[in-house]
Amino acid sequence: MPLTMINQWVTICNRALSRIGTQLISSLTDGSTPAIYCNNLLPEVVQSVYGQYDWRSAKKRLQLSALEDVPLYGFSYAYQLPNDFMRLVSVDSENEYQIEGTTLLSSDEDMYITYIGYPVEADKVPGYIAHAMVTYLAFLLSTPLTSNEGLTQRLLAEYQMALEQAKVADNAGRYETPLPGWYEDVR
Repeated sequence: MPLTMINQWVTICNRALSRIGTQLISSLTDGSTPAIYCNNLLPEVVQSVYGQYDWRSAKKRLQLSALEDVPLYGFSYAYQLPNDFMRLVSVDSENEYQIEGTTLLSSDEDMYITYIGYPVEADKVPGYIAHAMVTYLAFLLSTPLTSNEGLTQRLLAEYQMALEQAKVADNAGRYETPLPGWYEDVR
């Protein structure tokens, strides 16, 4: 995962560590037990939270470039997925396509995709998603660092609530065209 592990990610880790009442860290590689756990768990947290939903702030649109090597059979073109690719949201194609490894296979000459990309910098993560990350990381850290089952269960419930609140916040201001006639009085 292409996370740039810099001080901004340390802030997220320290917020999670403070939620469970343990020692804070100065860096993800400071050698302390909390830093070791944060360094190991942070990529899982980012992937899990960003994998839960089609976050508008993480959506990216891209025209893929065809690779020189074509698929052996079944498709006419192979396209390299971007380095920050987490998961596919949509493909602008009426034809079949398939993801294999880090490539997208299709018979379309031009390939346009919408995808969820990994956040590289923590300061680019919206606050509502960062809050969900903090609560999920605190949940994951609570067992190895506190062995407090009650705290762990409370943090899991807080994470689930934070995730739902983040989804609502992400949808704020989104306008979806209503189905024709939805407003008509049916008598």
